[in-house]
Amino acid sequence: MKRVLSVLLVMLMLTGMLTACSGGQTENTPTEEETTLAEEVPQDNSQNVKSEGLILPYSAADSLNPYKAESLMNENIIRLLYDGLFRLDEGYNPVKVLAEECVNEKGYLTVTLSDKAVFSDGKAVTASDVVYSFNRAKESAYYSPVLENLSTATAIDGDTVRFKLEEKDIYAENCLTFPIIRYGQGDEANPLGTGRYVYSSGSLKYNKNHISGEKATIKTVELYDIKDNTGDASALQIGNISFMYSDLSDCKVERITAITRTVELNNLVFLGMNANKGSLLSDGNLRKIIAYAIDKQDIAENAFQGYARVAEAPFNPAWSVMKETEVKTVTYSPLELTQQLDKNGYVYANDTDTVRKKNGKALKLRLLVNKNNDFRISTAEFIRTKLKAIGIEAVIDKVSGKELRKAIRKGKFDLYVGEIKLSENMSLSGFFSDSSVTGTGKNAACIDAYNEMISGKTDIADFINAFNEDMPFVPLCYRLGYMAVSNEFEDNIKANPNDVFENIYQWKFR
Repeated sequence: MKRVLSVLLVMLMLTGMLTACSGGQTENTPTEEETTLAEEVPQDNSQNVKSEGLILPYSAADSLNPYKAESLMNENIIRLLYDGLFRLDEGYNPVKVLAEECVNEKGYLTVTLSDKAVFSDGKAVTASDVVYSFNRAKESAYYSPVLENLSTATAIDGDTVRFKLEEKDIYAENCLTFPIIRYGQGDEANPLGTGRYVYSSGSLKYNKNHISGEKATIKTVELYDIKDNTGDASALQIGNISFMYSDLSDCKVERITAITRTVELNNLVFLGMNANKGSLLSDGNLRKIIAYAIDKQDIAENAFQGYARVAEAPFNPAWSVMKETEVKTVTYSPLELTQQLDKNGYVYANDTDTVRKKNGKALKLRLLVNKNNDFRISTAEFIRTKLKAIGIEAVIDKVSGKELRKAIRKGKFDLYVGEIKLSENMSLSGFFSDSSVTGTGKNAACIDAYNEMISGKTDIADFINAFNEDMPFVPLCYRLGYMAVSNEFEDNIKANPNDVFENIYQWKFR
């Protein structure tokens, strides 16, 4: 691929792929009703400051400026304060918000603003505001990876903006979700936005000028400062807050009593394989055998304690395009896999051997995993067990995130368990670009198939077939998070992976 990923994208990938976490184990798979999760949260009624209103956790030490916020709590609140040109629904389909029309042709996205697009003060959003916001987004650590393929934005007239694409992408519209702020206010603590609520002195007030025209049941939302950026579950249980969200990046699943919803994430957990020349895994047949030996359902249900969805392909199973695509899945029994190994020359030297050999070289692979991530350590153990059953020895090496990054960069690994957050347009450039840091193989046919798919020349099924033929890495699962709302509310809460407050205007107290 021609595109060179920015340093910020690399940083985001490494964060998503190698983030450390620790935490206890849980017993049950989450439901859509009450949570029955692992660690019991103490009932500290002495701190109970329960209020008759919606109270959200946030960090007063962090910013509510969309291009400066760093905490997950504040990023969630920002979704209430600011809109993009589009939002994504639960199937990752772009839905118009401030945009009236978008045309994707000749290497450009041309967006016309809705004549109803106004800031919370009632003044119109202009093309200059959009261009200004785009430039601030390109400078931010959070949004720049999403906008990697959009190089510039130009105001054509007062309500038309043209975005230049570095490479053709039929899904580029998905990336136009960055927050729109008023021109020139990028350095302010609370720049003017167009969102469902407006920040005012420690609380959020309903924006009567919101483009949706909807009436909010909850007119005022209080904010509660979680000073150490932890303890959301405890604060919810004792009534200091009435909402919490966790992406489970800390692997900590807690037992609470509340209205809960699982939340689909765009975080792909995968098995990286060193397919470079000279490596055992440069053999594509061996890579496919390893992929088919892994029980992905077992990993999703047990290694991730039910907080994951099996990935039959590299793309998110929640993506509507994937749901509409018939994916040809191939499964083999352990006997069939052993026959495939025999056929490809991986055999037992004698009856007492437990590890297969080819040309005298044992099928012994080093499997790296972040030593501080319980979910991925469990995943590595499940993989080792399945490979051992067919005569492949995977030696698990638990290392620090820094050591893992170094090993991948230098190609000093056979296998590793990684994670990467895909951007809104489901880009796999993190795997296939020239500057990829995932360390996976660069099969030209697979890359060509990917480029043809995103340019619209072929469909997604063609790429998946090419991917499965090469198997440069093994998609294992997509992680889930969860949100919880106090039982004081009616159970009509909707969870959207791209907006945990999707139907907040309809939330009601019992």
